[in-house]
Order: sequence, then structure tokens, then C-alpha cells
Amino acid sequence: MQIKSFIYLKAICAIIIVLNACGMSIGITSGTHLFLPAIFMVLGYFFDTTYWTERHGYIYNKAKRIYLPFIVWASIFVVLHNIFALINFTSNGIYGWQETFQRLWNICLGMQGYDPVLNASFWILRAMFVGAIGFYAISYLFKKFLSNFTDTKIIECSILSIITLVIWMTLFDLNIPFLPYGGYTELTATMFFGLGCLYRQYESHLNQRKWIYALTTLVVIALAVLYPSSMFEKDFFAFLSLLFGGVSAFLTLHYLSDLITKYNNKATLVVNYVGERWLYIVAFFPLVFKIVGVFHILCSDLEWEMLALLPINSETFCTISIVYWIVGCICPILCIWGWNKADAKYNLTPKNCLLYTIEGIKILSKWIWKGICFIGITIWKSIKSFGSNILDIVKYLPVSFFYISSMIIGYKGLKYLELSISSPIQNCSGVITALLL
Repeated sequence: MQIKSFIYLKAICAIIIVLNACGMSIGITSGTHLFLPAIFMVLGYFFDTTYWTERHGYIYNKAKRIYLPFIVWASIFVVLHNIFALINFTSNGIYGWQETFQRLWNICLGMQGYDPVLNASFWILRAMFVGAIGFYAISYLFKKFLSNFTDTKIIECSILSIITLVIWMTLFDLNIPFLPYGGYTELTATMFFGLGCLYRQYESHLNQRKWIYALTTLVVIALAVLYPSSMFEKDFFAFLSLLFGGVSAFLTLHYLSDLITKYNNKATLVVNYVGERWLYIVAFFPLVFKIVGVFHILCSDLEWEMLALLPINSETFCTISIVYWIVGCICPILCIWGWNKADAKYNLTPKNCLLYTIEGIKILSKWIWKGICFIGITIWKSIKSFGSNILDIVKYLPVSFFYISSMIIGYKGLKYLELSISSPIQNCSGVITALLL
């Protein structure tokens, strides 16, 4: 039941993330940034202290589950960027060979350089990976040098050191050189990852004090309204708001998820399905927004160039924003559902996908060759027939000329002549044709 509650929590977080990006800047979304840290705390909750002795397996697992998908999908979007730019799905212009290769290089070595429009949410993947590896590295060092400490004390020391680094960064505007935007986002993600791990150590004590969840609900509401913050605001007071608001949001959502686990119906099954595939929603909803934007432009009679800017922030809770929100959550799930169905039927392993692709290319090439042959044979027969019938064309050309001319004269004459006069003129075409034949 505990694992299922966190699945529900991830589903709620994914829905909130899409709500935050669907184009509304009113109060309902101004504080949703405080719920983003809950994602990193969930990941930290499942951190096992046995990883300190199995570091190769831990790093390999994170690289396989986070880093590798990031590289693959970000590279695909960079390769297809010029196509998306031509149809105004992105506003970043056309990439040349040098810029394309440079972005691919940055994606592989720095987890940056991805499309800032269609991959706008990929920073979450980078923060997840850096946060997981960063907390592991810091806690491993404390474990190595403070071997007499308990696991809980080591986690606490690690979190305190990370919080100290974040405060130092905010007060003196420091930057981590090899991370984009100075690394503030990744460092706060590392902190929340550690807080999720610490929460696991004290969870049993918190569950005995239900009033704490009521208090955290009030805290997150107050901060969301009075002092909303995000993981991009490198300011000391914004950091304090993010720290207390993020932890409070996590505790509130966890309590809400525990309540949902008490029910077992179709709605909870849907939430469970969404929670197990939350990362697809977070990663691909910007692309879905562009597809919705096409219909938005057609229905609102907007300029096509506006597609690169959609969704546009609105000060009201408008209907089109609700459409962005709903479709942004549902469409990625439907695509994954369709893929899973096809996988169950055709066993879509990477090897089989490659074989199916090669076979499809063969079939397509075969039909294209047949089409080219058919067109070539048709043209050759037409040319051959035209050469054999050239004399017939010359023979009947005068007849056709007089017939067409008489009809033109007759129809033009209807504007000026009575029908009794123009009809004989038209009928003369038959006589002239008969005489010439």
C-alpha cells in the first residue's frame, strides 16, 4: 500500500506540472511550483543505504533509467528540430550542421542543449539524475569518514551540508560552472532527494501525529498565495519558501495519496496507471501542447506564427487552457497505452523494431519501384500512340477548328442576336463538318 500511495502521489504531481504549464498565470497555478520538489522527495524516499556498498549498481541503474532515455529523446528532438521549426512547433530557428552537432555534444556530456520549447520539461530529468548521483556522492563521503555514525545521522549530516551549500550559493550568487543556470536547480533537487530519504527514517513517527499533515496543508496554501517560489529563483527568501513549501507540499500530497489508497475503483485504477507512467506526461506534454495549438489557431483565426508561442499566458481561467491541461495529461498516456498494446501483440523489442523498420523499408521501396515502372510504361505507351496517330490529328485539325469556332461565334452571338438568328449559325457547323469530311 505504501508503494501504491507514492504512485498516486507521482500522478498528482504530473497533473500539477501540466497545470502549471498550460498557459494560466492566475492564483491557481502561481503556487504550483511548490509541488515540484515532491517528485524529488519521492525518488529520495526509495534510496536504500545498502547502495553505499553497491555503488556501481546504483550508478548504472540511474544512468539506465534516467540518463540514457534523456540522451535518446533529446537527440531525436534535436535531429528533427528543423522539421519542427518549419511548421512553427518551435521558435528556435533552423539549425546548421555545426549547431546540431554541438547540441548533440552538449546533450551527451552536459545534459543540456536540448530544444528549449519542445523539451522544456527535460530539466526535470537532468535534476533527477544529478540529484540522485549528487546525494549519493555526498552521503557516501560522510559514510566513509564517519563510519561510526548511524545511517540516519549520516543522512542528516548530508542534508545539512547541502542546505549550507544552497544558502551559500544564494547569499553570494555563486554558480556551479559545469551545470546550466549555475546549478541551483540541481543542488536544490539534491537537497529534496535527501529530505525524501530522511522522511523514510522518521515516517513512522510522523504517521502517529496526524495534526502535522493539517499544519503542512496550511503552510503550503499560505506560501503558495503569499510567497510562491520555484526551483529557478536563486534568492535566499525564495529558497526558504521553497524549502518549507516543498516539504509541506510533499507531506500534504502523501497524506492525500494514503487516503486514495483506501478506495479501489476505476478512478483509482486510472490514477495508478498515470502514476506508473508519470514521466511520459512530464517529458512530452510540451509537444502535445503544440498539437493542441494547431486546433487553437484554426478555431481562433490566429496567425500561424503564433503556434511557436502557444500556450500564451492568460490572466483568466479560460476554456482553451483547460483543453491544454486535459489533452496534455491524456495524450501521452494514450500513446503509451497504444504502444503497450502493440508491444504485447508484436513484441516490440529494440531488435524487432529494427527488423520491422528494415522490412517496412523493403516493402515501401518495392511499391515505389512498381509505381515508377507503371508511370514509365504509361508514358512510353502514350508517346508511342501519339506518334502513330499524328496523321489523324493533322487530318481532323481543320474540322475541329471550324466546329469550335462556329460554336464560339454562336454562344457569343446569343448576347446580341435573337435565338432565331444565332441557332442557324450554330447549326452551320454540322454542314461545314459534313462537307469537309
